[in-house]
Amino acid sequence: MKEIVFVNVNFGGNAGDFWSTPLKYYDFSMFNTRHVHYMDVWESIKGNKSYDFAKIKDKIVIIGGGGLLTTKGNFMQDTTEFLVKNNKVIFWGIGSNTFETPTYDILNHPNVILAGIRDIVYGLNIDYLPCVSCKNSLFDKPYEITNEIGVIEHPRLPIQIDGFPKITNQSNIEDIISFIGTKEIILSSTFHGVYWPQLDRKSRR
Repeated sequence: MKEIVFVNVNFGGNAGDFWSTPLKYYDFSMFNTRHVHYMDVWESIKGNKSYDFAKIKDKIVIIGGGGLLTTKGNFMQDTTEFLVKNNKVIFWGIGSNTFETPTYDILNHPNVILAGIRDIVYGLNIDYLPCVSCKNSLFDKPYEITNEIGVIEHPRLPIQIDGFPKITNQSNIEDIISFIGTKEIILSSTFHGVYWPQLDRKSRR
């Protein structure tokens, strides 16, 4: 049976990216699967022998999610292009990660079986597919609103505003969604800090 490799930014330093792989929400037990950290693939491409296990070739690869589409010459784009050129690939709700014009042509490579992106970008003719973290059962829990405004920061993009409760996307997902659920308004500098509050609206009292 051909192996299916799931690739995303799989470390706890960014709760949004960590919880953005379909492997966490769907049953793939009937397949031969493996979960590989996106950064480990990059290390293997650079020639780090300790990461030879991540030099993925001739597999079915599901990339998602996280903001992995960026510009030429960026290590994330180089990693994505390596995976696409050497495997059959499905893009599952990935996003862009640049303030410049991203390199989108990789999504139309012949090795791409399906592609869906979490961002609606002008001029990009690719189907919209929400980040799969929307499947997390934490969004079904009820929360009592206790604060009018809360702030969710990306550590590299702090929000220079004081006087309101704050949390970063490096917190665990339980704390972040509870934080969101108890706020009327969320200000954020991270994708999931904007996306998750929209999912949580129905569970607030």
